[in-house]
Amino acid sequence: AMMTAAEELPDLLHHLVVSVERAIERVPLDDLPFPCPQCHECLADLECVSRCQCTTPAEKRDSCMQTSPMYELDASIPHIDSDEEHDDDRKHGLGRNEVLVVPRCIAEVSEKLLMSGIYLPGVHDQEGRAVVVYDAAVVTRAALSHTDVARVILYYSTLPVRPERTADGLAVVAVNCSSSTDGLHFLDKSLASVTALQRVALVLCSNPDQPPGLTTLPLSKTKCHMISDTHDLLHFISEDQRPSECGGRTTHDQLEWVEFFKELEPFVSSCQACGRRLVGVMSDVRSAVDGTLSRRQLSSQHRTMSRVLHDSELQRLRRDGHTTLAALEDRAQW
Repeated sequence: AMMTAAEELPDLLHHLVVSVERAIERVPLDDLPFPCPQCHECLADLECVSRCQCTTPAEKRDSCMQTSPMYELDASIPHIDSDEEHDDDRKHGLGRNEVLVVPRCIAEVSEKLLMSGIYLPGVHDQEGRAVVVYDAAVVTRAALSHTDVARVILYYSTLPVRPERTADGLAVVAVNCSSSTDGLHFLDKSLASVTALQRVALVLCSNPDQPPGLTTLPLSKTKCHMISDTHDLLHFISEDQRPSECGGRTTHDQLEWVEFFKELEPFVSSCQACGRRLVGVMSDVRSAVDGTLSRRQLSSQHRTMSRVLHDSELQRLRRDGHTTLAALEDRAQW
């Protein structure tokens, strides 16, 4: 029976093709006008689309539409022009809704941004929050966008080791703001992007031309204290923590700072990666101790451990790690 069905299949397909061809041949070419794009109803007199009748969903369909599958797919196949417009709109939409990502390391922040007047001098305010110095004059000369400023501040927020330095937010000290509100408004716009990912507790704006007082920045909703002199600043930052930009004794060399972190972060990342690989191998060995291992399993574990222990990165750390760490500790004292 199966052989009979297989032998009859070519004949059945042949009859089906012939039937379809004959059905198509019965439709004159003059009776194949382009269908209405709204309801797929063929318009013999090419009337305006808006005058076609498409109120009932179950209408009799012309034979040309029944025999041509392209009419079924016409509404679902977009035109090339509309595709391009849609892609353009989508690209513009992505530009407007660009997601700001926190940089994970200094390599993800360009040196131009790091040298553009935004610093992390390693001091803190009276509440223990890390202080970021924002030099409005240097930022203006660097022609940064508010997204650039936000990236730098977000990167700085990942650096303090002690959690209390960022748990309650950052403190931003803005210096050299113009007497007009342009510099402060630009900072406010930048902080509006930052606060979606990292809290900013307050802004201390050092501006002798403005009377001291408390205000709230309209975009970021951050508290802003106007500071007219160093005496006002002491209410927020102690004398030994006052940045040099505000007349304090602490000094900060941004170029040296950048070079230090360019050396520190790859070294720490390499140590962490090698440590994770060693812990993973030891965990696999420990989990297999309770059971009975075959010779093949023991050989496999031996090869895995040998491969990890002879890893080139681990060998480099064993050889040069002590020297690198000593050099970093020495530079950290500068």
